[in-house]
Amino acid sequence: MNLSLTRRPILVGALVAPLGGPPALLLYQLISDSISQGRIGLQYLPAILLIYLVFGVPVAYISMAVLGLPYVAWLQRTGRLTWLSVCGGAAALGAFALPTALWLLSKTSQPSFENMIGGGLAGLACGALFCVVTWPNNSFKPNLLRSSKRVA
Repeated sequence: MNLSLTRRPILVGALVAPLGGPPALLLYQLISDSISQGRIGLQYLPAILLIYLVFGVPVAYISMAVLGLPYVAWLQRTGRLTWLSVCGGAAALGAFALPTALWLLSKTSQPSFENMIGGGLAGLACGALFCVVTWPNNSFKPNLLRSSKRVA
C-alpha cells in the first residue's frame, strides 16, 4: 500500500492547521453577537480577540494532538485520507472538543448547541487548512474505458 497519500508530511499540516480554528471561532462569535446585540456586541472586539488567541490557540493545538493527529494517522493507515474525510472528521471532533474544553476550563459551563456549532466550524476550518497544507491525494480516479475504440 502506498503510504504517501499527501504532498507534504502530516506533521507539517498538524503544526499549521490549529491556527485556523480560533479565527473561525472568532468570526462565528462576532457574527452571532452582531445578530443578537447589534453593533453594541462589537465594542468588546479587542478583549474577545485576546481571549480567543490566548485560550483558543492552546485548545486548538491540544485538540489536534489528542484527537486530530490520531484520526488523520488512522485515515492514512486505512487509505481513506481524503478532503471529505478530513474535513468531516475535523468538524465532528471540533463540535466535541470545544464544549469539552469549555467545561474543563469552567466546570460550570454546560455543553450547548451554540458551542457545538462554533466548535464544528472551527474544526472544519482546521481540517480545511490541514488539507490545503498537506494536499491529500484525490481518491477518486476514474479509469478510462480501455476497450473503447475511436471511431473515425
